[in-house]
Amino acid sequence: MGGRRPVIGVTGFHEQWAFEHGSYLFTATERVFTDGLLEAGGLPVLLMSAAETTDDAVAMLDGLLLTGGADVEPSHYGREVAPETGTPDHERDAFEIALVRAAVDRGLPVLAVCRGNQVVNVALGGELVQHAPTHQGYGHPTVGFHDVDVAAGSRLASVLGAGNHPVNSLHHQTVGSTAPSLRAVAHTADGSVEATEHPDQPLITVQWHPERQLDNDYWSRLASWLVREARTYSSRTPEGQEP
Repeated sequence: MGGRRPVIGVTGFHEQWAFEHGSYLFTATERVFTDGLLEAGGLPVLLMSAAETTDDAVAMLDGLLLTGGADVEPSHYGREVAPETGTPDHERDAFEIALVRAAVDRGLPVLAVCRGNQVVNVALGGELVQHAPTHQGYGHPTVGFHDVDVAAGSRLASVLGAGNHPVNSLHHQTVGSTAPSLRAVAHTADGSVEATEHPDQPLITVQWHPERQLDNDYWSRLASWLVREARTYSSRTPEGQEP
């Protein structure tokens, strides 16, 4: 494939690692994400959680992948902290919420997984269910534990196919009220939202972990979709017109 690889920004988690000579804070992401984007023809770059860099980050990117991690601070969607809600990463929350809003403003292609699905919903004005115990405790890398029904005619259906798909889960929070600019395009049998998308822009979010489902190609399909959309985006001028 000719031309440069489209640049895909990948969000990371923060983790404190202790060593004999001291303790250090790392920003990292799972290799399965970057490997999948590389295989699809993209150039993944790890983004540092610094809200003051949002505009510069979005300006240099052709696509954005939001990955999993800690619970989103409930004040971002106007709620008090529930007892079951985990300790938030305030720095990451502020950065990723600003990042999503800037990306949508520019029409930047976005793919969001698990926490990323929740961040996108919150950033665009939706709310979360802080604790959904029936969704907790899944996550085996090769086994689907429940079905999601993907809506026919949706952008997600064009990537994975419409109808039922077996997926895993590793979360206890879910989308509550869907953001006004998004539409829910996949649900579980109990009606929980498992995927959303923007009707007019290349933005898809999924609640499950396709990167951990080693018995199917969901992750490679989604990664390929993001890279294709990013390549299209990169071919446009800053004004959004084809050169």
